Amino acid sequence: MTADGGYVMCGAISDQPEEYTRAFVRKVDGIGNEQWIQQLGSNTSVAIASDVLQASDQSIITVGANPSAEIYTSFFFRQNLNGDSLMSRILGGAAMCVEETADGGYLVAGEQRGVIGGIDAQVNKLAREGIPVWFRRYSRGPHYRLYVADVVVLKDNRFVLVTYSKRLFTTDPMTLYVICASETGDTLWTHEVVEENASLTATNACATNDDQIVISCDSDGDVFQVLLFWMNVEGDILRTRQYRDENGSADHVSVTQAYDGGLVCCGTRHDFPTRATLWRLDSLGNELWQTTTFNRNLVDFGGVRAFQNRFG
Repeated sequence: MTADGGYVMCGAISDQPEEYTRAFVRKVDGIGNEQWIQQLGSNTSVAIASDVLQASDQSIITVGANPSAEIYTSFFFRQNLNGDSLMSRILGGAAMCVEETADGGYLVAGEQRGVIGGIDAQVNKLAREGIPVWFRRYSRGPHYRLYVADVVVLKDNRFVLVTYSKRLFTTDPMTLYVICASETGDTLWTHEVVEENASLTATNACATNDDQIVISCDSDGDVFQVLLFWMNVEGDILRTRQYRDENGSADHVSVTQAYDGGLVCCGTRHDFPTRATLWRLDSLGNELWQTTTFNRNLVDFGGVRAFQNRFG
């Protein structure tokens, strides 16, 4: 929710299969009436908007990638609540997420192609005006791919980069791989979580009021389910909880903290018919309730994400 009671969303649109995919950011009021929609980039390249937030100065920040080139490039757009452009910047790599820092700047986290098919994680720090401050690249070596799921800024200005990792040329499953760095991007610790007989695909993360990090992962073992991991700022796993919907499975869940200290999880299960499930949890992850909605039109919901109002 934005400071004026509205909502913003971002994504990609293609009118026809053979046309270029175009990135968009859209603003609606509190009851869903469209106020404006802006295309980000041109009609002559593939562009995908991947994350959007409203900053503390009420500007709207949207990031995304142009993945059609051999070397990925990313975009960073800053707009006001009326949709007027304040600044834009082209960055290297494929931007996946953005988070505001305590000094009013931004961390843009994403991915960069490495050698021998590897993928590295990367973070760009930008000042409020969009001026680059520093850049860091995080790698497990040329035989690994690090897929970025989210970046979380902690109260002491450190940040946690949540990725999932795959070792190339093996049948090893994907694992959760978490990187904690200083406010200048220097690595402080890493932690890998391996799930027996299953791959872990991180979807997003949030920081709680007591500075714990809650990470959501899809697990594709014998049963599709969502695993939430509670981690402290030293990288220790405090607890793990499993969640399934009323039909015994779950997938693609995002998590955020509610005002009472509990958690809200929202996600989709890609089967037939597609269904979306909302979970309400207490601070320890105990399920208070869940509700499942079936898509009667049998159109894929895609991803859904729960946000708390930062300005209420």
